[in-house]
This record gives sequence, structure tokens and C-alpha cells, in this order.
Amino acid sequence: MVETSQYAWKEVRVRFLGREIIAILEFRYKRMVNKEHLHGRGSKPIAIQAGNETTEGSITVMQSELQALTAALGLVNLLNIRFDLVVTYDDGAGNVTTDIVSSVSCQEYEKGMAQGDLKMEIEIPFLAMDILEDV
Repeated sequence: MVETSQYAWKEVRVRFLGREIIAILEFRYKRMVNKEHLHGRGSKPIAIQAGNETTEGSITVMQSELQALTAALGLVNLLNIRFDLVVTYDDGAGNVTTDIVSSVSCQEYEKGMAQGDLKMEIEIPFLAMDILEDV
């Protein structure tokens, strides 16, 4: 039996624009490659061709975190800047790894609440240039 350590939510730190994000609720990032079947004679594909690679993701924060971030940085509009998203995974047993999602550009965000909500959650989808893993 192989014993491995798994990272838990409490062991993840996310930073961007020089600030550690405390009121973070969720983050995601992914790398994708456009692929398609190539067909020749017959009905079965003869190969799989790879094309362009893209990187995207999202971060969900509480409204207070977005306000604190924009106030501290004097930002007029989060959608007009680029930054690196730094995600550090530390299991407390010496297993630490850091990913850098580089040149993040936020696409949109929406504020809103409904009756009974106890907090405002703001999802911010983004595009990025690359993911540098385990740096």
C-alpha cells in the first residue's frame, strides 16, 4: 500500500496582485488543447491532430475581498489589468508545490444577492497565457 498526502482546502494559499486572498471560496484553472480526428480512406480516423493550446479558469471571492483588493490597489476596473495568480499547496508535512497562472486577464464579474443570502459571492472568470506547474 502506498501512502500519499492529499492537499486539503485549508492548506491552499492563493495570491494575486501582491495580496493573499483570504475570503476566497473557490478557484479553478485548466489547460486545454484543441484536438480533432484526421480522416483518410475509410470511416475510422487515422490520427489525432493537436492544435492551439489555451488556458482559462475562475476565482470566486466574497464581495468584501473584491472591495478590499480594488481599494488597496486603487484599481478602477479589474477587467483592464493583467496579473499572475500564485497558488501554493502545502500539506504541512513538507510537501509544498506552487503553480503560477501567468498573465491572467479577467473577463467579467457580476454582483448580486438573493433573499436569505448571508454573503455575496463573486465569480470572476479569466483567460491566462500559461500555467507554470510545481515551480
